[in-house]
Amino acid sequence: MNKTDLLQKVKALDGLTQDERAYLINLVNTKKKYGLVWEDKPEDVEELLRENLPVLKEIKEKAIINGDEHPNHLLIEGDNLHALTALTFTLNPATFFVKDCQTA
Repeated sequence: MNKTDLLQKVKALDGLTQDERAYLINLVNTKKKYGLVWEDKPEDVEELLRENLPVLKEIKEKAIINGDEHPNHLLIEGDNLHALTALTFTLNPATFFVKDCQTA
């Protein structure tokens, strides 16, 4: 049932006062929001990243080398937002894959 049909049925109901009819129409027109609700203010880390750009440092002892014929892959440990911000300035976004691995 769509909203327009429901509103027409409410308007056609007999035995309702004007206040009752207005209340039901308001219920139909009120849109509930479910799911995540985003605040309309930036988080502290966003403000920090406006002033300071994160830098990726290579730790050669932890390099993942799989022979000369295979490409090197990077493992970046850190906060997702910091890592993704650094990558957006260094790589073409179409060239990297991000897997969020969280340990319990």
